[in-house]
Amino acid sequence: MNSDTKTWSENAGPLAAWAMCRLVNREDCRGGYWTRGDKINRTTRKAGQPYWSHTPEALRCHFAATAPEAIVGLHTTSPENTSRWLAIDIDAHDGEDPAANLSAALAIAAEFRRRGFMAYIFDSDGRGGLHLWVIFSEPVPTASLFRLAQLCIADWRELGLPTKPETFPKQPVIASNGFGNWIRIPGRHHRREHWSRVWLGNRWGTADETITAILGIDGDAPRGLPEPIIDEATASRPRKPRGAWMQEATQGCYARLTMDGLNDACCLTVAQVGGNITPENCEFDPDDI
Repeated sequence: MNSDTKTWSENAGPLAAWAMCRLVNREDCRGGYWTRGDKINRTTRKAGQPYWSHTPEALRCHFAATAPEAIVGLHTTSPENTSRWLAIDIDAHDGEDPAANLSAALAIAAEFRRRGFMAYIFDSDGRGGLHLWVIFSEPVPTASLFRLAQLCIADWRELGLPTKPETFPKQPVIASNGFGNWIRIPGRHHRREHWSRVWLGNRWGTADETITAILGIDGDAPRGLPEPIIDEATASRPRKPRGAWMQEATQGCYARLTMDGLNDACCLTVAQVGGNITPENCEFDPDDI
């Protein structure tokens, strides 16, 4: 156990209590990971399924994690379409310059600050990937947070980012029987023994400094949020069950999986998956919808 793992583990109780108060939007589901061989897969776990544990215990295990299976992601949106936070994910999967990512994150954080909100920047993977978190003192309409996130990343091209950052929530509302999306919360990375570090203005914080910063976040008052823009037709559409996945193999031996009329889908060759296309062998997680 390295020193960072030890420090986070020793503070798992207070961190779990803080996360229950500030980050949990719903307790009937959460994100997580499972391994098969060398591959680490994303999943959405639901209450009542095998190996389900109550959220406080799951959070405590997350902050003391030594394996991917203990790591937790939390959903952005409650069944009532409210959220306690929003997050921005700036990736570094394709060799992006970590300094350029940080510069863009600082500019986005400044835009949040101009609007009256504090964005905390975390080094999420140790390789230049960053998460920005804006946390509120009480649940607020998800549609307003979605709109705020979109406004604050609107200049992503001018900031030099090669791709648009992901926002969480990814949509203004979820269907009454949907779950929405989830993001891994601060703590250990699911693929390597890297622990989140908070940006302190001129350097990355140590484990102790990062934990102190997290526990000191009480959340912003939800004043000055933008008016939401909602597509009422989309908002009222029920979410199709998992069994509604459709399989379509074309003559060019590509299979395209779509669900709920998504604009984005994943494409795999039939050969890659032995001609048997299922949600389990696709990297796109259907439960993220």
